[in-house]
Amino acid sequence: RGAAYEADYRLRLGNLGVFVPQMRGPATVEGTVAGEAGDLDLDLALTAPLDTSGQIGARIDGDTRDLTYDVRLGRFQGLVAELPGALSVTGTAQQTGSGPITVAARAVGPGGATAEIAGPFDPTGAATDITARGQLPLPLANPFIAPQTIAGQASFDLALRGAPSLGNLSGNIRTSDAQIAVP
Repeated sequence: RGAAYEADYRLRLGNLGVFVPQMRGPATVEGTVAGEAGDLDLDLALTAPLDTSGQIGARIDGDTRDLTYDVRLGRFQGLVAELPGALSVTGTAQQTGSGPITVAARAVGPGGATAEIAGPFDPTGAATDITARGQLPLPLANPFIAPQTIAGQASFDLALRGAPSLGNLSGNIRTSDAQIAVP
């Protein structure tokens, strides 16, 4: 199909650390946007400090909207020193008409971190049926609770069924080998 409009773009921020102090250095977003008569294609590539890179694609085709993403933060220890390694997040979201948004996301990171989120999210709340499963290293909280520290793992298996509220959230969160140090 021929594009009624098409544009390439490149945005560069000289120091992302102005907004995220742990990520000092340049960040770049570049790609292409094209479309015609209510349709839109957006492709985006990003690079940032801590060996961060990613690809994001968005499409609007009639009444169907699609989003895909694949982002990697190569040196997670720049955010949480106790967790060296890479964090990768991939996923999709799709909506047809005014129906629910179907999401599927997966994250894999250092310290045994894994998370999977899937299901329909209905902005009106009626048809929401989202599940979230995985495990997270508890030291993720350390930058927020300093000078206290926490160690161990948390596993979770949660579901949100219906409008977003605590009453519609069910499941379990369990910890293992949890230790808290309060200096």
